[in-house]
Amino acid sequence: MNNLNIFYFDNDLGKFDEFNPRFVMEQNYTKQIITIISTQTPFYYNTELLAKKINTNVKDLHLALQLLKNISAIQDKNGYFCLNFPFFLDKDIKIIQSIVSNILNKSKEILTLNIQLIKQKVSKIYPNIRSELSLYHLLCGKIFDGIMFEFLEQQGLLKQSYIQNDNRDYMLIGYQNSHKCNKFNANLYCSFNNAKYNNNSLTSFGNANGDRLDYFRYFKLREKNTIYGKFSVLHKNFANLSSLDIIKISFNVIVNLINNIPIEDNKYLKMLKYTNYIDKNNKIIVPIFDDYINKTTLLFNEVKEKLGCYFTNILNSFKEDILKSNITCVKHNIPIDQLCNELWHIFFGLLNQFLIKEKIVASPQHFFRQGKYLKCIYLIDNK
Repeated sequence: MNNLNIFYFDNDLGKFDEFNPRFVMEQNYTKQIITIISTQTPFYYNTELLAKKINTNVKDLHLALQLLKNISAIQDKNGYFCLNFPFFLDKDIKIIQSIVSNILNKSKEILTLNIQLIKQKVSKIYPNIRSELSLYHLLCGKIFDGIMFEFLEQQGLLKQSYIQNDNRDYMLIGYQNSHKCNKFNANLYCSFNNAKYNNNSLTSFGNANGDRLDYFRYFKLREKNTIYGKFSVLHKNFANLSSLDIIKISFNVIVNLINNIPIEDNKYLKMLKYTNYIDKNNKIIVPIFDDYINKTTLLFNEVKEKLGCYFTNILNSFKEDILKSNITCVKHNIPIDQLCNELWHIFFGLLNQFLIKEKIVASPQHFFRQGKYLKCIYLIDNK
């Protein structure tokens, strides 16, 4: 079995050190250890059995095991280990999809009816943007992958913040590195990328099936010093600038264009064209959601009124059915609030897929080797 793919619900990973999960997962043996532990019942493996399975000696594993304890990835019970974060194997995916499909089939009429009513609200808030497009960004992205987390957290159903050792704040999620798991995870419509300055944001939302050409992704690659492919063009222009300066000046260009203020042809304008926010005629070609905080709050109040109780009941049902199903990570007694965080990602990702299929919301565009997504701009104001 290939090593698990590890993802992060990242609030604050902190310094790149022994308490940072990205650092830990790059060290010798760590991914092998958690992958091996995932394949058996909890507390099956001790250090000796792990060493035998990896074909090394016990001494070589001590550092890796300590690092995994640093990031709370494993639990140690009398020298035997189990995993301590949500993870999904091939055999779990079919069960999860079946449970969600069953819930969606029971709920789709009421969901469809109420989302059509919400569609009328969004048409009034942003009358100059096609309502299906507004719903895609504001409902599928901004609300389902943002504000709704806070609402569900208030209901005690999940947690967004999970304080770890050394006061870091993150959650780990693992998926088996297989065709079935990779396809399932990468195709979920729950990948929300934001490059922000003063709450203004260059945003893309869609699936994670590729290397999306956007500022958020570029900034992440800069942090790891792993620039490649099309991102090299961005880096050639911006290598000596901070991420904050790049996004700040890019927004100055955007606001000037909105207000019809002439601007010089510069590298910020060129890169906004390169990343498909602006066309060759200096026209902004993505939706602009102005005053979005106030307007999205109005929209969410509508969503909460019409769908809040349904989503609470749905996630409760999902949680109960998953616990009864006894999928692999449930056997490892992983923290249920962490599992529910990922369950909501899975549910709204599949719900978004349904809304796209039914043409209730806009269909994302497929970009070669970048996945399916659409871009937009969120502005506090345009002055």
